[in-house]
Amino acid sequence: MNKKLTLTRHRRRVLGDASWITRLSQRVWVKGLETLGRYGGVKHARPKPEKDAQMQHYRPDRFSAAYLHFKGAAVWEWLHQPDILIVLETASVLRRPAVEGLSPHLKKAFPDLVTCLKFRQMVGHMVRQVMDGQGYALHRSNVRIPQSASIYGYGNVYRIPQAA
Repeated sequence: MNKKLTLTRHRRRVLGDASWITRLSQRVWVKGLETLGRYGGVKHARPKPEKDAQMQHYRPDRFSAAYLHFKGAAVWEWLHQPDILIVLETASVLRRPAVEGLSPHLKKAFPDLVTCLKFRQMVGHMVRQVMDGQGYALHRSNVRIPQSASIYGYGNVYRIPQAA
């Protein structure tokens, strides 16, 4: 068995459910640079997102009705909060689906909406656009999320494209 995989499972067992990504993401930002070192082997440093940075507009495509029905503008704004962006980026650096780390935060922020399938699909669609705006590219799709506490069963893994 791979040593890195064993350590990851040990961390999950010690820290509990999907919140292990959240707890790890709280230690990510050091002096404005993303440095995960031993956790993800990140060889790049990216500056913290500016608070005044222009937030991109959501393209609802096939979720236009869900966007109007489920307070889509509030969800889109919520996804651009700095702590939520850190959770998404941490999950991606750990090669896990971005929505896996987002799940406990969604339950707290939108407890009445997480039970609806269309809402969860719309959030996944929004996460794809957020990650694209942050410079990440889709790496793998339909990756199984094994935790029963997660509201998602499958998610997409994102990565920063390597410079050639």
